Amino acid sequence: MVVTVGQRRDTLSEAAQHNAIVHTLRTVAPTAEAHSITIVPEPLNTRVDHSGYFLRTADQGFEIVTAVDSQNVELLYDVYHQQITEGNSVQTMTELIDLIEHVHIADVLGYHEPGTGELA
Repeated sequence: MVVTVGQRRDTLSEAAQHNAIVHTLRTVAPTAEAHSITIVPEPLNTRVDHSGYFLRTADQGFEIVTAVDSQNVELLYDVYHQQITEGNSVQTMTELIDLIEHVHIADVLGYHEPGTGELA
């Protein structure tokens, strides 16, 4: 199950928002485990497509899924979004593949087929 975590809130600290996401995922993880559902939060880029979204980087996502500590909560790694946000997508996926459950692949610019842009 792909989940998005919502927009950043200026009235809350980043730590408070992070903790709220971890708490929510920890709360639903036992139900997901009982029904063999894997929950995959997705970091999205804020530079081009999702201004104001809270979960921007793979590192933030890895911190969240590590803190939740459930085999049924892992990261959705979208190469398009993470290439825009931080680059080094292949290296990141190689180093942290154990925390990645699902991968979306599209090329930068424009979310087109791999090999049509920056990821040729």
